[in-house]
Amino acid sequence: MDSSKLGVWQKHIRKALNHLHDPDYLRKSPLAAVLGVSRRFDTPAAVRRILVDAITALEPQPDEPPGSRAWEVFQSLHYRYVEQFSQAEVAHQMGVSLRQLRRLQRSALEALVYHLAERYDLQNGASPSDEPPADEWAADAWEDLEWLRTSPPEETTDLSEALPAVVALLRPLATQRCVSVEVAVARELPGIAAHPTAVRQALLNALTEALLSAGPTPGAVVRVSADALRGQVRITIRWQAAEPPALESSSEDQHKIRFAQRLAGLCAGSLHVEGQGQRRKAVFTFSALAQRQVLAIDDNAQALQLLQRYVAGTRYRVVCARDAAEAQALLEGNAFEAIVVDVMMPHVDGWTVLADLRQNPLTAEIPIVVCTVLPQRELALSLGANGFLQKPFSREAFLEVLDQLMEH
Repeated sequence: MDSSKLGVWQKHIRKALNHLHDPDYLRKSPLAAVLGVSRRFDTPAAVRRILVDAITALEPQPDEPPGSRAWEVFQSLHYRYVEQFSQAEVAHQMGVSLRQLRRLQRSALEALVYHLAERYDLQNGASPSDEPPADEWAADAWEDLEWLRTSPPEETTDLSEALPAVVALLRPLATQRCVSVEVAVARELPGIAAHPTAVRQALLNALTEALLSAGPTPGAVVRVSADALRGQVRITIRWQAAEPPALESSSEDQHKIRFAQRLAGLCAGSLHVEGQGQRRKAVFTFSALAQRQVLAIDDNAQALQLLQRYVAGTRYRVVCARDAAEAQALLEGNAFEAIVVDVMMPHVDGWTVLADLRQNPLTAEIPIVVCTVLPQRELALSLGANGFLQKPFSREAFLEVLDQLMEH
């Protein structure tokens, strides 16, 4: 592959990896067409699966010496994009400096491009345009905000403080537009598992659009409410658009809404805007902070730390036990909504733990997920497990299993 074409593909693959959980970006990426999945209903999932499979294909054989270049290439991609670690976490995990990691990731990305080029004939195919799509505004700026996906669990938002602060900031604009703002926050509202900077900016953009749309009309009101619902926090903004309706959807206003939607998405939340006639409603949904406790039983401390990292910034909190005895002590004094059990433990294996949990009246009804390197899904389910994950598994797969258990 010539160097110019290599550079273009590296750029597009790197951007797709940085937006691996952004369905809107993946659907519009030039990669979708080249990989042959642009016309599918599940285009984003298909692109994501191809990229993850390509990284997995670079994993060395078991007899490859630890610490070899091949392992470094694979690990730098796997930890960063599949496991969704921050660059600092990847560097710490691999025992290298950030500067070394950046050099290594450039080489690793090149290896990934060559792997995809061979499989999908990128060499002979047309290169995607180096220009971003017309509606892909500020694509590079979004890469700078990827840290929001992996912000630490202590970075949370208290709406009882955040909402009044946002409204106070918008008072001058509300006065200019002859619009009053009413705020109602439910009592004992749980915190939001999202970075306060992102929540603040998302609310500012959505509320600004509401104020501009509602005014200037004397007596106009924008109503903001926040409440909790099944492990989530919902923020609803209601207003009535002023006449004429044609002024409601300027490109600048749409820009504000898209920006708010993308910020919410980076924090594992969402923003949905709808309207009937001149009535408008914008609804934010975020995960409530650590309201659902999950007990994880595994003798491997690193595996437990990984599960805790996976649930950082979500509605789940993982409590760790290194063996069955420690798990039993925790079960007696805590309420858990799910239990995760490893199989390969030295003293009492996971199958015995699973049987004991199912026979104990205190835990018989708690959903249990078996996580193991063994390909024993059927056995796990037949013994009473409600879910199964074969190691190694991604953060997305772990959260998906927990979400499924909570729905039943």
